[in-house]
Order: sequence, then C-alpha cells, then structure tokens
Amino acid sequence: MRLFRSPIFLLFLILAVIAAGFSYFKFCPLSKPVPPVAFSKACWGMGFQEVQKSNQTTLTKNENLGRFYIPKRNGPESSRYTSYESNDSSFLGRQAKVRYLFLDDRLFAFHLFIQDADAEKLQADMEAYLDRQFGKQYLEGGDTSASLKRIWNLKDQIVNYWFFQESLSLSQKFSAGFGVVYRPIEESGASSSVR
Repeated sequence: MRLFRSPIFLLFLILAVIAAGFSYFKFCPLSKPVPPVAFSKACWGMGFQEVQKSNQTTLTKNENLGRFYIPKRNGPESSRYTSYESNDSSFLGRQAKVRYLFLDDRLFAFHLFIQDADAEKLQADMEAYLDRQFGKQYLEGGDTSASLKRIWNLKDQIVNYWFFQESLSLSQKFSAGFGVVYRPIEESGASSSVR
C-alpha cells in the first residue's frame, strides 16, 4: 500500500498517462470537420466522382454553363468551371433535374428543377421545403410576373428560388427550382485566381 502513496510512483503514473495520450493522438489524429451537405448526401467541396457515388446517380457533362453565375464567362478563368447534370434524381415526389457546378473540381453550386401540372401544389411544396431548409428570412424576387421569387442571402450560401410556367410545352406545366452557391469555395476560388 505504501507503493501507491509514494510520490515517485504517482509521478511515474502521471507520466505514463501523458505518454499514452500522446501516442493515442499520434496514431489516431482528430478527424477533419465534415463539410456541410449540399444536396442529398453530397457535401460541398466534393469532386465529381464523390458526388456521383454519394448521391448514387449518373452525372453527364453539361457544356452549357448559361444558367450559372461565372465571373468573366469568356475569360481564361472559365476553364476552371465544369458542370454535370443528373436526370435520375427524385425530389418532393417528382423527377428532378439537378445541375452541379464545380470550381477546380470542387462542388460549389447546384440548381435543382422539378415540374408539375398543379401550380399551387408545386409552389406550396417547394416553398415549404425551402422555408424548412433555409428559413423564412428571405427577400422577395421582384414583381409577381418575374420568375425569380425569393432570395436567401445567408452567411455561407446564396439561394435563389424560381417558379414559372413552361412556355414550350403542349400541356400546361409549371417548373419550380432553386440554386445554391456555397460562398467559402467560391471565395477561395476567386482569391486563388488573383495570386
């Protein structure tokens, strides 16, 4: 019993615990923070193949970047952007078209569109989802005839919501969609091009 009360034994015990702690952190480093989820199971900053795998979808290259905001669209920086599209996703019980935009092979934006013949139901479903996801603090998009309906200007994201009637359809169809830009990647990409 005297051994356990000895100052030398206590010092040895404390040093052993400290050494064990150092060896644990040497072999089991703290994990990196998980990036926030962008859409479905894909996270911001993932590469093309990671998005495809995590969302269990097939992505095809989309050369038309027209609907995305890209600084200096025809400049040398435009080659840093790539877009891929998925038509096999489901969202709010409807088939969805999702376009993903990558900056230097890192997911930083996406657009999602769904259609329905019932305008009121489509708009109610989409607005309820967006309010749950991004909150009720948004800006109105302008006059009632404009397709841009709401804008969320959040700390890390800019979100736009569109609702419009399809003009080139044989039957009456309405489209609702939203686009999200993840600011930390957009800003880091813009700052790396200034170097």
